[in-house]
Amino acid sequence: MKGKTINASEFLINSCEKFPNNTAISDFSGKLSYKDLFLKSFILSEQIRDELGDKQNVPISFPADKSIDSVIIIFSILLSGNIYVPYDRECGENRKISILNSIGNALTIMSKNKLDSEVEEKCKKIIYLDEVKINNADFSKCIEKAKTNLSSKISLDPAYIIFTSGSTGTPKGVTISHEGIIDYIHWACSEFKINESDVFASQAPFIFDNSTLDIYLSISNGAELYLAEPSLFTFPYKLVEQMNSKKV
Repeated sequence: MKGKTINASEFLINSCEKFPNNTAISDFSGKLSYKDLFLKSFILSEQIRDELGDKQNVPISFPADKSIDSVIIIFSILLSGNIYVPYDRECGENRKISILNSIGNALTIMSKNKLDSEVEEKCKKIIYLDEVKINNADFSKCIEKAKTNLSSKISLDPAYIIFTSGSTGTPKGVTISHEGIIDYIHWACSEFKINESDVFASQAPFIFDNSTLDIYLSISNGAELYLAEPSLFTFPYKLVEQMNSKKV
């Protein structure tokens, strides 16, 4: 997109226009090109828009597993003009329900093949990611529609909400704007000099703020975001082997 970046999802739009066939993201289960990551995210974003009608800047929750599906959900929510709210599916039911209630519990996204039953029965609306199909979506038309959808957004719109641990009481949500992400990533790009041939490994869980560096630094440069298998972090030797095999 031309001009100043105002929405963090533009990092994906720009990179998929430049490098549609580059690998955008991979994990132990597979990989997606920039084109496919965008199309899956965009088609889901249109379903979100259909569910919410004219509403914008609505917090949307999802169980933030370290997976390709979670990244699709993140970009679909941003492309729809709304706010993503990741939560840990392994945390207690009371914490999850507290988070849902504090953000209005308007919509949750999850996969049927990996349900969070504690949350599912209490959600007002659910979109199941594995029911969203890209089929014969026209890439160019989807790109143009995505740009049109974002044309009324501003950089101070909220992008995501991260919740504190709640160790001193009720978990509290911290809201980060698109501008906060964009400024941070522009600084990181100037410092780390990432390009489209690099592979960037991601360790930070998506429920933590530092995951923004992993996601957006790689996506903004057309690089590959590699989601290292979480279990490997207790076995450093195996982790190093995997990093070497991926040429991280």
